[in-house]
Amino acid sequence: MTISRCLPSISSSQLITRTETDITAFFKIRTPHVHHDRLVYCIAGMLFAHTSPDPFGGTKSKPGYANFDGESVASLLRFIVSAAYFSYWGLKGREGLESVVYCVNRVVMLHSITTSVLEVDNKYVTDELLLNGMKRSGHIEWYGGGVKIVPWLQFHPENQLGVYFTP
Repeated sequence: MTISRCLPSISSSQLITRTETDITAFFKIRTPHVHHDRLVYCIAGMLFAHTSPDPFGGTKSKPGYANFDGESVASLLRFIVSAAYFSYWGLKGREGLESVVYCVNRVVMLHSITTSVLEVDNKYVTDELLLNGMKRSGHIEWYGGGVKIVPWLQFHPENQLGVYFTP
């Protein structure tokens, strides 16, 4: 996925919606075996840190991602995309957009590598990103023991030996 200039005739809301659709389509093409929500939470896990560029980072006490108050994964993806664009349109630089593009590509790459040694390492990395994204977006509690990843968001290695039908 890359950043490119857009047509001037498209409105800001259309551009944001189109970008969300493109990201979702990119996920389906590159990682069809991975649930869309897992990938979005992993992106949030990478972006939502106080060290991230504007609009996601900031001070430890008031990072940019603290402005997110949605309750769904769709609202999380919309926040990520719209915050990056609004930061760019507000003349704060391209760092927010570039970091979103980097995170989308990195998360897809982490879920696409299928060699056995890397797969085990990537499972731990992606599970950690998933949990960080869920925590920082406010979708699970920060503290408490034994957070369990629901089955549809768990890491599933790609089967290289054959194709199986799953109803």
